[in-house]
Amino acid sequence: MLRERKRRILLLAIVAAVAACTAAQSIGSKEGSSQETAQRTYPVPANLKVLSKTMTGQQVHDMMLRWGGELGVRCSACHDEDQDNVISDGLPVSRFANDSKPMKDIARRMYIMTERINSGFIAKIDNSSMPVTCGSCHQGRISPELRSLSPVGERATKIVPLPSESQPTP
Repeated sequence: MLRERKRRILLLAIVAAVAACTAAQSIGSKEGSSQETAQRTYPVPANLKVLSKTMTGQQVHDMMLRWGGELGVRCSACHDEDQDNVISDGLPVSRFANDSKPMKDIARRMYIMTERINSGFIAKIDNSSMPVTCGSCHQGRISPELRSLSPVGERATKIVPLPSESQPTP
C-alpha cells in the first residue's frame, strides 16, 4: 500500500512538472518552421543510436532544432565541428556522426529517460497529451534549475527558499 502511494505521488509530481512547463514549451523556438528550412535538404542520418533509424534527415534536423531551443544551445554543444570546412554563413561544418563530445552521450541518455517517463507514466494517464521533453525541466537552459525537494512520502518541516529568491532579513 505504501509502495502504491509512493507511485501515485511520483506520478502526480511528474504531471505537475509537465503542467507547470507547458507555457514555456509552447513559446519554444520557431526556427524549424522557417521557409529556408523547408527548402533545404538534409542527408540521411548516420550513427543514430537512440533515435529511429527510419527518420529522415529533415526529421532529425527538426528534432535537433527543437532540442536546441529547449536547452538554449547550438549544434556545437553536442556535435564536433570541422574548423577547416566552413559553410556559406561562416560557421564550420558539423560532424554529426562523430561521438567525441561527452554532451552527445548525455543527450542520448536524457532522451531515453524522457521516453521511459512518457511511455511508463504519462501514456498511462487518461487524456494525457503533454509529453515530457527537454524543455519540461531545462526551459531554455543547459542545466535545469535546482530546487530543494523533500523525499517522497515525507513532509517538509522547513521551507527552503530557492537560490534566486531573496532572503528575508530577520
